[in-house]
Amino acid sequence: MTSSDLKRILIPWLLDQGGEVKEKGQEIMYERVLATRTVFFARRRVVLSVEIRPKEAQKELEVKVQLKETGLGLPSDTGMLTRMETYKTSTKRTGNISEKAQFLSQRYRFSFDYTAFSQGLEERAKSAGYTVRYVVS
Repeated sequence: MTSSDLKRILIPWLLDQGGEVKEKGQEIMYERVLATRTVFFARRRVVLSVEIRPKEAQKELEVKVQLKETGLGLPSDTGMLTRMETYKTSTKRTGNISEKAQFLSQRYRFSFDYTAFSQGLEERAKSAGYTVRYVVS
């Protein structure tokens, strides 16, 4: 299978997960807002960001996943106008992202199972003849 066949498999699945899918060359970029909280003049969001880069020669998907907490407005706790935290995965599916999602779910109302998401991604990659490699940048 080619990377275009892979896109035909991955893009509909990602859209079914909710969020936005963009293509930039061979890359597939997926972003989903998991939670939003508005207090006074401040808005904070938890965003899942996934970049998928097919490596045709190795039949491998290079996947970079980030869970970001962003805020705009006048947060009373920091005194700053903007704040952004980014958390990245390790090579383990249940690493930092799952732990951070659990931590953030105490402050925001959302349920997100990173392990199920990554298993779904790996199943679709395998059906297209690709392996998945998670990249920490």
